[in-house]
Amino acid sequence: MRKNILLTLFTVVLNCEYKLFARTFFREIEDIGTAFQFIVPTIAGTRALYDDKESFNQFLWHYLTLNGTVHLIKFLINEKRPKSDRYESFPSGHTAATFGGATFMHFRYSFSETKYLYLMSAFTGFSRLYSNKHYIHDVLASIGLSFLTSYIFVHKKNDNINYSFNYDYDRKELFFKVNIDF
Repeated sequence: MRKNILLTLFTVVLNCEYKLFARTFFREIEDIGTAFQFIVPTIAGTRALYDDKESFNQFLWHYLTLNGTVHLIKFLINEKRPKSDRYESFPSGHTAATFGGATFMHFRYSFSETKYLYLMSAFTGFSRLYSNKHYIHDVLASIGLSFLTSYIFVHKKNDNINYSFNYDYDRKELFFKVNIDF
């Protein structure tokens, strides 16, 4: 009896408040995805900054190349967004930003440190689809670009092997140094 009353009450409230709830809740999905666009890369960049110089350099190269590529492709393709008069749909910048942070952490450190970042990134991709800001291929292309730039620029951290490049401008020589600790 008590369960039936609660179920009936829940149904009445849901029916009466559906439009208000739907407007607020579904708008919040998009807002949360947008927030993750900044949160995930900030976590990755902060971790890299406080880890070591090499990690931060790899993060910068990866992230700047990823975002530069995304915006160049947006300019060149100029695809119309769904249900909008705006263009620059392909690829999704929000999704690229979040997956960029997550893939950096995965490739540099480990998957166990990254699983929640991947969940936030997937939610961001979902929010872009759900709010009709992008098509599915926009989101998938962003994910692919994130993995590609991580594959190119990010290397697994190994405390036993450190390497560096130096360039002497006066002598016009490039030096490559490898330190291996046994």
